[in-house]
Amino acid sequence: MCNPNIQYAFLNNLIFQLFNHFILPLSILVIIYMFQCNKILFVTNSFVKWLIGYILFIK
Repeated sequence: MCNPNIQYAFLNNLIFQLFNHFILPLSILVIIYMFQCNKILFVTNSFVKWLIGYILFIK
């Protein structure tokens, strides 16, 4: 039998890939709208998302 950690990693990656097709197009539209309307909010939001990703995935 396979290692449970490998199975968990496979299912986790599969779920993220499936959700990416639904979430990513919507987030791209929001980013374009934010960039056109308020550039300060766009830069702040981009930095906050980068910081959250760094804390969750790199550390």
